[in-house]
Amino acid sequence: SRSTHFPFVLTAQTPRISPPAYTMSLTLYAFQADFRRFKAEIAATYNGVTLTTPKFVAGQDDATPEFIAMNPLGKVPVLQTAEGVIFESNAIARYVAGLRRDSELLGASYYESGLVDSWLDFCSNEIELPACLWVYPVLGLAEYDADLFAQAKTDLFAGLATLESHLLLNTYLVGNAITLADIVMASALLYPFKFVLDGNCRKRFPSVVRWFTTLVNQPEFVKSMGEVTLCQQQIQPAGAAKGGKKGGKKGQQKGQQKGKAAPKKKAAKKKAVAPPPAPKKELGPVDKLKKLPRSKFSMMAWLKEYMGHNEDKSFAQAMPWFFENFDSEGWSVWFMKYKFGEANKTDFFAGNQMSGFFQRGSEMVKPNLLFGQVLAYNSGSYFDIEGAVIIRGTSLEPLLESNASAGSYDFEAYDNSNEEHRARLTALWCTQYGQQFKGFEVDDTRDSVTCH
Repeated sequence: SRSTHFPFVLTAQTPRISPPAYTMSLTLYAFQADFRRFKAEIAATYNGVTLTTPKFVAGQDDATPEFIAMNPLGKVPVLQTAEGVIFESNAIARYVAGLRRDSELLGASYYESGLVDSWLDFCSNEIELPACLWVYPVLGLAEYDADLFAQAKTDLFAGLATLESHLLLNTYLVGNAITLADIVMASALLYPFKFVLDGNCRKRFPSVVRWFTTLVNQPEFVKSMGEVTLCQQQIQPAGAAKGGKKGGKKGQQKGQQKGKAAPKKKAAKKKAVAPPPAPKKELGPVDKLKKLPRSKFSMMAWLKEYMGHNEDKSFAQAMPWFFENFDSEGWSVWFMKYKFGEANKTDFFAGNQMSGFFQRGSEMVKPNLLFGQVLAYNSGSYFDIEGAVIIRGTSLEPLLESNASAGSYDFEAYDNSNEEHRARLTALWCTQYGQQFKGFEVDDTRDSVTCH
């Protein structure tokens, strides 16, 4: 039977015999950096199984009749085998892990196999679910909800506490070798450890950290996950409230019930006094822009000029009109770059960030107070996002105050008299999918017109 190791003592894993290549035809449909994909990929590497992983674009490939026929749920990952299709990430990983019994990824005995399944179910409910509810709003993949966000933290910490108790006396989750339980659990914890579990959080779970860092430095994990850098500063979701506690009528009523006040004498009737006039409502940042003096630059005229080149995508031909008619006293242009590019491991993540910027900025986009385009390009190990916007007024503050996603970008003011700035703006507003930007192929673009 497999032995248990004293806490914090790292022992070498029992060497595995190099598995022969597995020749069965297996195709895994999944988004490039989805942690659910890593479950099957890492298991396949340990077992010497070759997975064909075609590029899969969210909103395109998962909506085709061929894919819907393969998986009516329309979700990934999906594994296509010679016998048929398997869906759900844990089921796929279990199938791949079971292709070679001698690797013992499913455990060295029938009992250990049951333990592996126990940890897989635990991971789905106690780790993966709260991890997604915490990390997805941070990465812009889900809307921020304060109550759900706070509960997700509490639930994930509870799950990690259970892991900490187990790993205090065990090197791995099952026995003394890496199993599918470790692979699935580490995959689910990858993005929490990269983006939200900072040093203060990790101090509470030293055994979990030891276990996680041991796994992600194994060659089989590195092949899929790359080099994993632990979170240095916890990333907060766009729109997260700063400070303040929930209060209101309930709190007031509770305080009033602490002691019964002595009965008050009836006050003498007084003549009704007219209530004071309601305070004048202060204009919001966007409303103030609507009150600005009329500008010689017309957004409607610019949109007509720009979109007039949409059919053949010759948008660069519209730029001379813009340079000639731009009004630097009534409008301002800002270059922008996404701060957390390392989080965009796939075009799916990058696309969500870009669409989210314009959708959350509808307060300025819909009344034609903003126009812009952002683009994503693979600069190596992740997708960078850059773009430019023109907004009403000369201050960036209305954009920052009205758009929850704007805080995730660094901004630089544009100078219309600067030829380098003009060339840069032309590239950012006119480059399209498949064209070159900074020597890289543009993988995706989003603009304020088509996002609304």
